[in-house]
Order: sequence, then C-alpha cells, then structure tokens
Amino acid sequence: MAKEQEQNWIFTFGMGQPHAGCYVKIKGTYGSAREQMFKRFGDRWCFQYTEKEFFSFPGHETKELK
Repeated sequence: MAKEQEQNWIFTFGMGQPHAGCYVKIKGTYGSAREQMFKRFGDRWCFQYTEKEFFSFPGHETKELK
C-alpha cells in the first residue's frame, strides 16, 4: 500500500461555535491533520476539506484563523 501524501487540509467551524466564519489550514495526511485539529479545538469544529475542494466553492467569506 502506498504511503498517503501530506497535503493542506482545511477545517471549518459551524454557526454558533467559537470561530464561526473562520477556517484553519493544517498540513498532513487526512488522519494526522484531524489529530492536530482535535488537539487544538477538541470537537468544536465542523468539516474537513482538501484545500482544492474548499477553494473551489463559490462565495468564500471566511477568514483564516492562525
């Protein structure tokens, strides 16, 4: 089995959650990026996208949380 390549993953926050309207970018594999997100924000986030998926959606009005 081929090793999964690292890439940028985008995580968003839902309405009513802290940081709603923002996103976080984390580089890693699907699983390692998720682990980092859980360490930073617990389960207080909404969705995980590839960077390509996220920026292909029309009408972005979110800002990056660093």
